[in-house]
Amino acid sequence: MLIGVGEFIVSALNPDMEKRRKQLFSYDRDMDNSEYVESANLKSTLLDCSDITVCEKNVLNEIIEISKLPDNWNKLGTDKISSEIIDNTLTVVEKIWPSLLYYLKPENIYPSQYGTIILDWEFDNENLLSLEIGKKSLGYFVEVGGKNHKQVDRLEISDENMGAIISSINHDISLFLS
Repeated sequence: MLIGVGEFIVSALNPDMEKRRKQLFSYDRDMDNSEYVESANLKSTLLDCSDITVCEKNVLNEIIEISKLPDNWNKLGTDKISSEIIDNTLTVVEKIWPSLLYYLKPENIYPSQYGTIILDWEFDNENLLSLEIGKKSLGYFVEVGGKNHKQVDRLEISDENMGAIISSINHDISLFLS
């Protein structure tokens, strides 16, 4: 069941949801990954978890699992996913509308052979937003009705433009929701 865009905006501005997100995302990104997963699991059980909060936890755990992949994880000589890419991915996930994570399935979060992380929002066979996150930039494309709707090849990741990047992603995902 798709939630209307108005409900996304309400949930994105809900102070309780913002408080829960800050608790969920408040971890030291330098801590050992196994400590973080335990911490995230504990936090999710301590919080009054809504479906969105559970979805966030699943997404975060999938990203942490990707961070544990060793060099040559795909047997094609691919390097381990860098901590910068993990950090960029966590930042994007933290800043997008919380309710959009409801539509991001953990199996649609995966490393690429280029050492990036890909997040795919699939709304059906013909509607997709695919986001690829690297060390210094990200790109994405949107397919609507099985046809290319928009392609953004390279957006430089910085503190100054992260708000604009997230706003663009939120807007483009909202194309699929009514």
